[in-house]
Amino acid sequence: MWLLLFTLPAYVLSATVPNNDLCAPSSNVGVNMTSYSRSVAHHLHSISVEDIRYFFDDQFPINNTVPTINFDLTDTTPVLLFAPTRPSVFKFPAGAIVDYVLSNNDKTDKFGASGLTSLEEIVHHMHMLEMWNMASQVYKDIKQKNLNIKKVCPCLVNEQENGIIQYLTNMSQRFQNWIPAPIDGERKLPTGGSNERQYVAYVWGGQQYSVDGSPRTGRKIEGEMVRTIDGEEYQIVPELKDSTSWNSYWKAKVSMLESKEDQQQHSYNFAMYMYCKLNLA
Repeated sequence: MWLLLFTLPAYVLSATVPNNDLCAPSSNVGVNMTSYSRSVAHHLHSISVEDIRYFFDDQFPINNTVPTINFDLTDTTPVLLFAPTRPSVFKFPAGAIVDYVLSNNDKTDKFGASGLTSLEEIVHHMHMLEMWNMASQVYKDIKQKNLNIKKVCPCLVNEQENGIIQYLTNMSQRFQNWIPAPIDGERKLPTGGSNERQYVAYVWGGQQYSVDGSPRTGRKIEGEMVRTIDGEEYQIVPELKDSTSWNSYWKAKVSMLESKEDQQQHSYNFAMYMYCKLNLA
């Protein structure tokens, strides 16, 4: 997806890809079933009732079955089987996000992606707003099509079988320790090798993945700093706090790093999910 920082871990790419008669109609209308669950889980992981109402359906109910990640890291339920409601005095999504983060992130190891500062959490959510906005435009086009919902949608909304819940579960596990405590005053992330947190090689190492899950030639983000300590390669993650850290590192992390075709496919996958979720009786 656009933001490598918040893209799903590499090891999750081994999830089972739906490949049966139930999903054939979905593939026939352009859904990439190989990347589908990854696309949808990424879009879903921080979504709320208010987000869905703003971008997709202003009548979306509080009682719903759209799954997401629980941002309360103290809760023993890491994945919610419903999108939560997050009321705010701010009705425009950006203001509501600032309100949500600043009201909950006093202890960065208890909320959201553990270890991110409030400013970094806000940047993450702004990235999600951009993704939902792009998908919402595709959603409007899909609504104009005469799709056979009863054939196309059953595979797409079966989150347990198509891998969406699996991806969300794995994401939630990583959110528990997204950025570990600083080492010698710096935030250092192991970039792979034999380390049990090998997933960061995908998240932070500059590697990109195509929509079919296969690696392609990655590019390092300008400003990335890698250091070897006791034979282990670490990436130094600067705190986002000024123009230098923004322009040398974080801005590139929240830019569109995938091809236009990949962005369009991910948006289409999620827009189809939302279309089916909101319209399949």
